[in-house]
Amino acid sequence: MARVTPQATLLLGPSRAGKTGRLLKRYAELVASGGRGLWLAPTSAAAVEVQDALAGAATAACLTPGVATFAGFARQLLTDARVAARALSPAESRRLLEQAIAEVRRSGRLRHFARAAETAGFVAQAAAFIADAKRRDAWAEQLQKTAAGQRERELAAIYGEYQRLLVAAAAFDAEGLFWAARDAVKQDKSLLTGTELVVVDGFHDFTAAQYDILQQLAKSAGAMVVALTVDRETAAGEAGARPDLFARSLETMRGLRQRMSCQVEWCGAEDRREPREGEAPAEPEEANRTGSAGASPSRDVFAKILAGLFSDRAAGDEPGNFRDVRDAGSVPMEVIAAPSQQREFEEVARRAKRLLHAGVPAAEIVVALRRTADHATRLRQTFADFGLPAWIDARPPLAATPLVRSLFNLLRLHADDWPYRRLLAAATDRSLAWGDAAQFDATGRAALERTIRAAQIASGAEPLLAHVAALATRHAELEEARSSGAADAPARNEPILQAAALALPQLQWLRELLHELPTKATLAGWVDAVTELADAAGFLLVAETDGAGACPAPRPAWQALVGALSAAERADRWAGHSGDKLSLHELIALAANVAAQTSAPGGGDPTGRVRIVGAEHARHLSPQHLFVAGLSEQSFPAAVRDDRRREEDRLEQWLGAELDEPTPAGVADAPRAAGEMLLFYQLLARPGQSLTLSYPALDAKAQSLPPSPYLAELERNLPRDYRRIEIPLAATAGERAARDHPPASLSELRRAAVADALDDAPELLAAVVAAPATADTGRSLANGVECVAARGVRDEFGPYEGLLVGATAQADFARRFGGDHLWSPSQLESYALCPFKFFAEGPLRLEPAPDLVLQSDFGRRGVMLHETLAALHRKRAAAADPHEPVAETAEELAALRDALVDEYRQSLIDVSARAPRTGLDAALWEIERRQIDSWAEQLADQELAYRGCFTDWESPPRPRYFEARFGPGSRQSESAADADLTTDEPYRLQLPEETLRLTGQIDRIDVGRKDGRTAFNVIDYKTSARAAVKPEQLADGRQLQLPLYAMAAQELLLAAQDAVAWSAGYWSVQGNGLGKPGRKGGPLQIASDGGDGSSQDSAWAATRAQLVERVAEIVAGIRRAEFPVFSADEHCTSYCSLRTVCRIAHVRSLQKTWHGVSAPEESDDDPP
Repeated sequence: MARVTPQATLLLGPSRAGKTGRLLKRYAELVASGGRGLWLAPTSAAAVEVQDALAGAATAACLTPGVATFAGFARQLLTDARVAARALSPAESRRLLEQAIAEVRRSGRLRHFARAAETAGFVAQAAAFIADAKRRDAWAEQLQKTAAGQRERELAAIYGEYQRLLVAAAAFDAEGLFWAARDAVKQDKSLLTGTELVVVDGFHDFTAAQYDILQQLAKSAGAMVVALTVDRETAAGEAGARPDLFARSLETMRGLRQRMSCQVEWCGAEDRREPREGEAPAEPEEANRTGSAGASPSRDVFAKILAGLFSDRAAGDEPGNFRDVRDAGSVPMEVIAAPSQQREFEEVARRAKRLLHAGVPAAEIVVALRRTADHATRLRQTFADFGLPAWIDARPPLAATPLVRSLFNLLRLHADDWPYRRLLAAATDRSLAWGDAAQFDATGRAALERTIRAAQIASGAEPLLAHVAALATRHAELEEARSSGAADAPARNEPILQAAALALPQLQWLRELLHELPTKATLAGWVDAVTELADAAGFLLVAETDGAGACPAPRPAWQALVGALSAAERADRWAGHSGDKLSLHELIALAANVAAQTSAPGGGDPTGRVRIVGAEHARHLSPQHLFVAGLSEQSFPAAVRDDRRREEDRLEQWLGAELDEPTPAGVADAPRAAGEMLLFYQLLARPGQSLTLSYPALDAKAQSLPPSPYLAELERNLPRDYRRIEIPLAATAGERAARDHPPASLSELRRAAVADALDDAPELLAAVVAAPATADTGRSLANGVECVAARGVRDEFGPYEGLLVGATAQADFARRFGGDHLWSPSQLESYALCPFKFFAEGPLRLEPAPDLVLQSDFGRRGVMLHETLAALHRKRAAAADPHEPVAETAEELAALRDALVDEYRQSLIDVSARAPRTGLDAALWEIERRQIDSWAEQLADQELAYRGCFTDWESPPRPRYFEARFGPGSRQSESAADADLTTDEPYRLQLPEETLRLTGQIDRIDVGRKDGRTAFNVIDYKTSARAAVKPEQLADGRQLQLPLYAMAAQELLLAAQDAVAWSAGYWSVQGNGLGKPGRKGGPLQIASDGGDGSSQDSAWAATRAQLVERVAEIVAGIRRAEFPVFSADEHCTSYCSLRTVCRIAHVRSLQKTWHGVSAPEESDDDPP
């Protein structure tokens, strides 16, 4: 039997030459006549478009037009041949490859890649290598022969083991599909008989197996036509050729010609058929001459644009091919240079909406990006804002779905023994149904979070549960004592105790839930265990609908995850590892990889929606209006890292080396950039009426961003009058829309309404308020405008800056802080420093959520220091001999210094031992202890210097009382002397119109004898190096504590001793101690030497009068509910926890000043 020479027709032409139209006409005629054809399309979307076009052109119904993708056709061949091999899913294929890598590693053949073998990146690299080798028809055995080094040998070994597992499982992967189809065709030629016409359209290259299948098709089919994109000059190697652009097409032509006899037909203005070798030239066919007839002027312009793209035309020369279309109208193309990516997407959405309003069907509008996955979230939000029905081809990975994130967090929480961050994430996860969901409301959830944060335990379920249980027990004891009447005053940490009592049962439930998980199990066993966990945790419950519509149900994501894990289990079974047991960490790693590689379910139907697709998808669509967005420098060509590029080059050289069967021509021989250039070229050819190209011209820092070099090349090829829009940074999208045309999105509507209202044109804002659909938004905007206007008044504060002007609020504060209120000096100081902070932290009880941080806790350090110094001086006071002479000589002073240092350090040890600590808390405590220990010598020197200031006293002042309290609810002091001094009676400060009741606790009171009278100093410890009494802060109320403490001690605590206050000051531990009385930075001098003994200092009377007046002002301001955003500390934003919500910067920009507070001065003081 004579050997049949395969024959094919190559239908060539540049983009927009009418190739597909001509083929559709011919194919439709065949189908209409009842003939059998086969149309191979590159993608499913392209196949659908061909089917729709055939349906529109058909004169008779045809249920089987024979349109398929190449992969779909290969699967049909295997079905017809009854091949028993199974097709692997991507998850199965990846897991089988992971098992192959593990087997090569176990056998000791993996040394170069040993450290990276288990990483997801290496698995992806190995998968890409194997896929490329299979596309080239390169077998593992051949590659092992040509492997030049260890890395190549290891890749070949992995390839070989993977292929062995495939054969053992009687399965094939995506590339192996075409191998199997080729083998089926070779064994049964009848599979391809009966086909009259084969059309191959939309491809630019083929794998080796696909070439072989096409060769068999060319032998058996009546005719085969392969359409390729290339221009005549390039194919002929003439002047004006663009070999880089059409390199892939040229290689494909060469590959086809090596396998079959090809004749060439051209599509374009000069359509003609090139004869086969030995055949006479043919006359131009009528059909060919009219192949592009009826083209629209837009298509003519696009064709002429593409004709000069990537040519060698000199820069600045206007393309001559435009001179004959000047009268045809403007170029149907525009380029948008937007000031940001968000603004770019808004401009695209606005134009798409304008087209929809003009009656253009949504199916005729396509938005293309190089990769939609990089921008899917922003695009989805932007198009929703514009009210556009949109479909995005990129689905997020399964790992990004809320259900999978919540599940993985629980698993990792258990595997890592309750790390702080993961436990917080679980506590705030609303999809997690905690133990008693009916009782665990928002209050319980807040209590759980507060308990976790306050515990400050970095990890460990048992230490955390023990800590919370202790707090809950303390709360129960307190409640029991309160119910029996043994206690009535609230505990100092009662909010934490209450939160712990609520949190404990939930944490215990979580521990029991997670303890049900096995330590090790097979993958199938883990799937069952995790299913039970997810069900018990409430993840599998389908959310009910609410007033806003249906809530998303988590079940599809769960089914997808179980399906992916089941696929991995099947792959393990095929590899002979189905019985292997995995630890929890191994399960998490496997599940995380599977979820990252599996797309989340959903996506919906693109019908009736604007399609937002990737460039590879868009190159096969034919919309009337195309937007190509995101054309930044890194988009076209796609950025490739240098190391990745070098790796690809090495593999390319290896795979292109001499094998037993050389790599066929046309298989991956074209330059890397050729594919990117052709992709961009074909994108520009897709639209029928308009093309819009856009890019962000500025980055987030307003730095210039260059466009894609391909876009720059295109603009070089356009006529000088093409439409280019550069949107300035200053003009917002809303402002442009409001002035040029109605707002197109809700965001623009809001911005335009506010902008017009500020320009004394409130009509749009009024319309927004009046419309039912936007009434809530409108009212919020109107309130916002009113707020901004009120805050803009420079000479006064208003209700939007902390002044509660309502009569109800003022009456409430007048009652709450009335005559029976018990004030503290720190309250008064807080209001004087910042009234708004007083309001937020006091009446509103706002506090920052504590976080687990490795940093100093200044509050805890201060408590530890106070307790240490109090213990030190109590011991010395108890052991002191009242007749002991004062140390005067150098030796005596040195001995006293050494004793103070030793006793200080011993007191610190004793204080530290009172409450044993564990874990991170113990480490942080030790850091603070060492810091305080390092101050021993400095404190001793300060003590000696302090004593040296009172050598003229009969009995120099010595530490006597510590933590002495006045006012009800006082905590009793530890020493008997302090207990005698402490009183529940508040100090009563006489104001001009009332008596104020004050409470407080004094750190230290030193008592001595001066001029025959008991005198004392009030001392407040500060760890700061610069703490000092400042007259201006005494005057404006920011330093009320010291003078009020001195007055309370003299008039209440020590009144029975007829003691006089000598001074009151801050003891700066890291500075100069108390300092010298009467000197700058020293203590406040209250009494001084007089002729008849100690008497009141001359300046103190004025200071006291001023203090009383300021306290009266502060109390009146609080009762009037005046809490303006104003701080006397200009550095407050560097430390205040409210700095992100108080808007102090806005107030300061208007130079507003609140009465009663002196202007802030430059200060080196540490934050209070």
